[in-house]
Amino acid sequence: MMAGFTPDIAHPCNSNLIRWRDAGVVQPIDVSRLTHWEDVWEPLRNLKTAVADGQNWFVPWDWGNASVLYRTDLVDVEEESWNLLFDERYKGRLASHDAIEGAVIVAALVAGVTDPFDPSDEDVERVGEVLRKQRDLLRFYWTDQTAIEQALASGEVVAAYAWNSSVVALKKQGLPVKYMNPKEGILTWVCGLVMGKDGPGTEQQKYDFLDAMLTPESGKHLIEAYGTGHANRKSFDLVKEERLAELGLTDPQSFLNGGVFFQPIDEAKRQKYVNMFEAVKAGG
Repeated sequence: MMAGFTPDIAHPCNSNLIRWRDAGVVQPIDVSRLTHWEDVWEPLRNLKTAVADGQNWFVPWDWGNASVLYRTDLVDVEEESWNLLFDERYKGRLASHDAIEGAVIVAALVAGVTDPFDPSDEDVERVGEVLRKQRDLLRFYWTDQTAIEQALASGEVVAAYAWNSSVVALKKQGLPVKYMNPKEGILTWVCGLVMGKDGPGTEQQKYDFLDAMLTPESGKHLIEAYGTGHANRKSFDLVKEERLAELGLTDPQSFLNGGVFFQPIDEAKRQKYVNMFEAVKAGG
């Protein structure tokens, strides 16, 4: 888009919105023109990255979670908490995601950092201490979903950081797994639609497309085919309870209300996270 491509609609995630807006490649959206806007889950309508200068720049469409996926036959859970990934009882049988958004943000939640996406230097140090303790308990840091799903399926790993789609994959195999809603908050990502600046379509065509993407029927297909949540709460009424249970989406309101939404991280602070995490993994 910076090189001159001019789409009518594009599909970024909320943690990238500020960069898109600052780049000048998108334009505001008049949400009052959207038929289904009031049916969008309230937490998604009020994302702090979506509004600037009194205008809305983003229409949420798909969302999902990052949480602890664990084997109910191999793990004893009294209270759902991210602390399970730091539990010495399961030393050598835990796994975390090899990413800032995974391992580091989770450690920040466990460390009680006020805002994991805006850490102070002291916060980074505290998170590092938590990660060092966890490092010696992990079987491995995973980098692809197949690896962690196979490890959970075999019992090599009993609990791990994972996404909604892994819940689907393991339940299809008939494995006794549960997707946690941690007391510290489940991590939530949200992607959606923006209106490209100077796109070739008519204004009405663009709003018609946004409206179509927000219909309950569109959401039903998204949920059933991809295992991710849809912005329109009425979409869930169209999906069978058994299917929602398979996907771990029987209580989307609870997930969204208690969710910790991924947010942009200042680049300088992100680099401090990166440097600390790489040092921890290297044994420092």
